[in-house]
Amino acid sequence: MEIKTGIENKAQWDDYVRQNPQGGLFHLSGWLGAVEEVFKYKIIYLSAQEGARIAGVLQLGLCKNIFSKKILVSVPFGTCGGVLADSEEAREKLTDKAIELAKELGAQYLELRNREKQKELQDVQELYVDFKKELPADPKQCLGILPRKARAEARHAIGKGLQTQTGIHLLRQCYDLYAINSKRLGSPFLPYKFFQALAGHFKEQSTVLSIKINGKAAASVFIFFYKDTIMPLYSGALWRFTKYGTNNLMYLRVMELGSSMGFKYFDFGRSRKGSGPYHFKINQGFEPTQLYYQFYLNKAKEIPNLNPSNKKLGVFKTLWRHTPSILTNKLGPYLIWFVP
Repeated sequence: MEIKTGIENKAQWDDYVRQNPQGGLFHLSGWLGAVEEVFKYKIIYLSAQEGARIAGVLQLGLCKNIFSKKILVSVPFGTCGGVLADSEEAREKLTDKAIELAKELGAQYLELRNREKQKELQDVQELYVDFKKELPADPKQCLGILPRKARAEARHAIGKGLQTQTGIHLLRQCYDLYAINSKRLGSPFLPYKFFQALAGHFKEQSTVLSIKINGKAAASVFIFFYKDTIMPLYSGALWRFTKYGTNNLMYLRVMELGSSMGFKYFDFGRSRKGSGPYHFKINQGFEPTQLYYQFYLNKAKEIPNLNPSNKKLGVFKTLWRHTPSILTNKLGPYLIWFVP
């Protein structure tokens, strides 16, 4: 078995990702292509080859952290990345190659965002979970699978006559609400160019759904389709309209859209344990599944802690919330470059 660097055939790579049970949206060449175009990170594609056949893949982004030091991440801005492999041998060889690259490139650490824990990497962060649920075959049954309180709030929103609109032409309004939401949470946010790049790479696998009140967008979400799963990935909402149940209605409409299109699963995405989105998803009837972010510490002495759970970042979050939007709209897309 040989470990090759580089990607000669993106279609072959993507075919392998789709046929691997652990493969996901973030493993696809389109995701990495969008990351590379917008953020200019160096993307390293590794594949385990048995002759002409791919037996495993791993993609890495050579990025910089907030201290402008090199890090290797699989994958930047993705919930999951990590190794996909047909065998223990392929997984071990790809991991060994990634560790070798971290040493050669002088990276502080290597980070693999895994759904399943790898025995080769001992340092692990268990801060995040994922949420996924099976959809009913009939869209009309989606309301019935919600817990009582969430169902009542969705019905309340329906009773208010809120409108639903769908289409990629809503991307800018979705982004604007996402940026407002991120600022309210005290977090920097992705640039609009990244939303545009993703929409370009996933033309047939993405859309936007918006909930409107009297023609004004009150909540909106950027949605992706992968195999048998619908994935609402980036969202935002105007806080003053949440009393109408806009978020509950929005995600109900996403479930109904997925069911009507024949998707089997609704992937609610990643959330940090104990956060507001974490509790919202549980209240929507979803069960958390542990994600394992595993590290090889090359120069770093400990696992990085650049996440909202770090109390040392509290001052920054408060300051960010109160900074005028004219500044955060410029600084947010710049700062996010250092926290991939």
